[in-house]
Amino acid sequence: MYLSMSLIAKYLEKYTPEVHIIDDAQTIRGVRFFTEQPLDYSLDYVYLGKASGYFQDPRYEDALLLAHGQNQILCHGTEYETLLNDVLSAFEFYSQLEHQLYTASADHKPLQDILNIIEKAVACPVFVFDIDGILLGLCHEENMPSEENMSHLTKNSLLGSASIGQVIVDSKGNISHDLTDTPQYFHILDNPNIGSVSMYLYQDNERVGFIMLFPRQKNDISFCLSIESSLAKFCADAEEFTASTSIRKSNHSIMVQLLENDNVTPAVADKFSRHLNFSSTAILLIFQSLVIQNYTFRRMLCTELEESDAASICCEYEDKVVILTEENRLNNVLSFIQQRIPARNTAIGISMPVPELEFLYVGYQQCLFALGDTPQPGIRYCRDLAMPYLLQNLRNTPMSSHLLHPAIGILKKYDAESETQLLETLHTYVRSGCRQSEAADLLHVHLNTLKYRLRRITELTDIDFRNYDELLYVQLSLAM
Repeated sequence: MYLSMSLIAKYLEKYTPEVHIIDDAQTIRGVRFFTEQPLDYSLDYVYLGKASGYFQDPRYEDALLLAHGQNQILCHGTEYETLLNDVLSAFEFYSQLEHQLYTASADHKPLQDILNIIEKAVACPVFVFDIDGILLGLCHEENMPSEENMSHLTKNSLLGSASIGQVIVDSKGNISHDLTDTPQYFHILDNPNIGSVSMYLYQDNERVGFIMLFPRQKNDISFCLSIESSLAKFCADAEEFTASTSIRKSNHSIMVQLLENDNVTPAVADKFSRHLNFSSTAILLIFQSLVIQNYTFRRMLCTELEESDAASICCEYEDKVVILTEENRLNNVLSFIQQRIPARNTAIGISMPVPELEFLYVGYQQCLFALGDTPQPGIRYCRDLAMPYLLQNLRNTPMSSHLLHPAIGILKKYDAESETQLLETLHTYVRSGCRQSEAADLLHVHLNTLKYRLRRITELTDIDFRNYDELLYVQLSLAM
């Protein structure tokens, strides 16, 4: 785990260090020493040495200095070797903490299990909420700076309007109306003692909750700002946000679940449906770049699509970008893709309409079918390929030629012997949807002539044009 100066200072609290932090970058991966020779200082390291070599003030004569860029930590009353060992212990402590958190989050442990690990390193209160402000977990609540605030949260497990209805300002005094994607310090106007370091929790680029750390004193603020991003990442992977039955999981995760044909609970399905808010039929499409094959590119395209007006939701799945959109916005999505990637490098497969969420898996299979085993540049629609595919499979089955409707053989033989066109008439009539006037026009014959031919066809073959199954049988046989 890369450390910042505030993390190191927090670990060295027993020395009551004098801390001067300007830029608290979390870039430190080791410790080096000041020497009498000029050094090429790197922000990858914190440098240790005697403060007397850098400060003329007699107060620092016996102090030791830790420096990182313009940041400084001064420790009094300790030996050089002792401080070095403690700094090295800080690296070991935070590395072990990160490993424990990584393991817990990778296993999607309950949020409270993850917070129980966090509380070993963080003495200030930590609260985690879902996106609706429902309290999901906390630690060190006994250290809350305000008993009144604490009472409301623990009793109701909800960050209600009473808690956030006051004027909130950031560290510069500017009024804040929302949290951000990075840690920010906010406090109640005219009461800097009641403040928190807060940020959103993200899953698949989607806000699923937020985390709040409450510094106990002013010196804790930089520490909270430095560590909160790491904590947020692990908390967002907790069971509460990732379980297949959780309505707090991201819509992208739900979409992947549906694409894999996994069952979703009615509550999860309802959440996903409400997010889509479609006014017309949905349709699914798969985009695949034939040149650029990397996760970052696909994620960037997904993000740009969702931020545009072109698509409702999309995700990276099985090395492809899968997009769920309204059928009447399909052209907007295609235009969006084509404006960014040359058509010669783009393969797109498009499903048939997706009437319900449970058909999302079927829609995905239709897209894969349209894309083909070896994707080629261009746009391919499942609806244009499905019928030829089915017929080709029938043609390739040897027995199929022996199972054609008997009328085909009867009319073919009769036409050859009598020099008539009854088979062509049957084909045209069926293709026209059994509309006599349209069929007569296509054959360029009088309507009475068509009617005579149809009567003759019925006499020879006993076809019942009113029987749906028989009519379908005839259609398939003619298509063969």
